[in-house]
This record gives sequence, structure tokens and C-alpha cells, in this order.
Amino acid sequence: MPTPLAVFQNDPMAEPFTAGQTLFSQGDPGDHMYVVLSGEVDLKIGDATVETVTSGGLFGEMALIDHRDRSASAVGKSDGVVVPVNQKRFLYLVQNTPFFAVEVMEVMADRLRRMNDATLGSGSATAAAEPVATSAPPASGATAAPAAPASTE
Repeated sequence: MPTPLAVFQNDPMAEPFTAGQTLFSQGDPGDHMYVVLSGEVDLKIGDATVETVTSGGLFGEMALIDHRDRSASAVGKSDGVVVPVNQKRFLYLVQNTPFFAVEVMEVMADRLRRMNDATLGSGSATAAAEPVATSAPPASGATAAPAAPASTE
């Protein structure tokens, strides 16, 4: 069964990226989250890769939720395609497609648990900077949500 992120598969707002391209930098203001349609994106804190987001995964959601600057940089690990999701579309998706909201919460909870495990499990604060498992959507029995209107921004 498709994941809730399947709604983005044929999105007209999809944007290609190249290996090595910076999609955003740590400290930048955040006005979009991104869904990875293909390729891989490294999330970096300083020079350390803390996660690699793969096809079907998402990143950048924290800035849409807490309205703070980016906590990490996002750099293409390979060539690929992402769909940017602005605040207006994010709120529409959360309000009208509950499985999308659950997907975002699952991604955030998974990242928090992995960072906690890396930090607390080793007893070393530097362990959090070691790369962690790649991020793809969790397996779920959810069906795809209805398409949201494409962003006009």
C-alpha cells in the first residue's frame, strides 16, 4: 500500500537537485519542508552527517512547526527530486489528511529517539554526530491522502 507521502508522487512543484547541492543551511530561516521523491539528502550539523533521507522521506518539517531557524543543513548526497511544501500547504495537509500529520509525527519521533539513543546510549555527547540509519517513511497500512493544492509561492 502507498504511504501518505505518495500524494506527492506527480506533484507539479517538484524540483530537481544535484549531488553536493545545498538545499538549505543550518541557521537559515525555514519556510518549507521537503519530501524526497528520488535520490538522497544528507542532513548535517556542522560537518557531521546525522541522517540520510531517502526516497519517500521528508525533512525540514521542524521549521514549519516551531518557526525557528534551521537546526541542520540539507545537502544532496546524490542527484534527485524533492517537493517543497510551504506553511500554507503544510497546514492544509495536516488539517485535511490525518495520515500526513501522523507521518510527520512518526518521522520526528523516530529522529528524536535515534538522537537520544546515540547520545544517551553511548554516554558520549559526540555520539550524536555519528551518522544514523537512513530515513524513509515507516511501513504503515495507511492509504494515500487526497492531493492537496499545489503551492503558489
